[in-house]
Amino acid sequence: MISIIVPIYNGEKFIKDCIYSLLNQTCSEIEIILVNDGSQDNTAEIIDNLKDVDDRIFVYHQKNQGVSVARNNGINLAKGKYIMFCDCDDVVEPTWCEELLDCAERYTDRLPICWVKMVGGDNCDYVAKEDAESDRLYTKHNKEDIMKLYYTGILDNPVSKIYNAEIIRENKLLFKENLNMGEDSLFNFQYLSFLNGRIVTINKYLYRYIRQNNNSLMTRKSHELNAVESAYYGFVDMYKKIGLLNGVFEEELYACFYQKYIDALDNCRKDTNINKVIRMKYCRRIIYSKGFSSCVGKVSPMRVYSRRLWRMSQNRMLFLLYIYLKIVRTF
Repeated sequence: MISIIVPIYNGEKFIKDCIYSLLNQTCSEIEIILVNDGSQDNTAEIIDNLKDVDDRIFVYHQKNQGVSVARNNGINLAKGKYIMFCDCDDVVEPTWCEELLDCAERYTDRLPICWVKMVGGDNCDYVAKEDAESDRLYTKHNKEDIMKLYYTGILDNPVSKIYNAEIIRENKLLFKENLNMGEDSLFNFQYLSFLNGRIVTINKYLYRYIRQNNNSLMTRKSHELNAVESAYYGFVDMYKKIGLLNGVFEEELYACFYQKYIDALDNCRKDTNINKVIRMKYCRRIIYSKGFSSCVGKVSPMRVYSRRLWRMSQNRMLFLLYIYLKIVRTF
């Protein structure tokens, strides 16, 4: 059986479409765990009514504590051999469960992932860019391919994957409840460390990502530093465990996250919703963060797109960094 965990916050406009897409799965051996995270709209009434429609629906109400607590409560309630996640404002193809389950049974030593299709909405900020048009149904990826997949964004979420519940339970894997960004990728890195970084992708779009819910648990109001920090240290820890923290893979890791810190710095600089004094304080926090210091100290200047920017970063020249980014990223 597959346990599908759906965390919900103020999802009255979308939750029915989501649940009906789950009930229409070609794989009938499922349980749908709806975790209401203290919604302030009619979500509680809607899902309480829906559980009477199908006995595969289980409802759990909690006070508002965030998406990680909601998912962790779902994990603790799950009875299935496998665990999947779905966001309340998204829908899935009818064969989503069946095809991921078939893949999981075929490749027991890998994390199966399907591709995600972005559908509508002005607030969409993620779509897998990897080409899903392939003559092969499955593509096996070894640990050396993780960085390539990370660049696509497919490891930033738990929704397009099927997890072995035994691995989660035996290793007490849970989402970090003290993080409000980056907890999803960290969970994936921790899970992958027990599979030696092995992944298999189904070359089909089976998950439809519909980001129109501003009240969704996935809405982010803070900046990216916490996400980059948690992802960076999660990646370093995973690379250590699977034996990749050396040579070209180590160099690629530092180059990737150095650029992510620079992107976070630039996004903070451009955020006009915050006054300039606060922006400068936050930018200073980024360049003096432990992770940024680590990346700047270890990244090769041959792997950065601007050596001038790299030298400013090494010397923590915040004002010059601020002006340089403003000039080179205006267009």
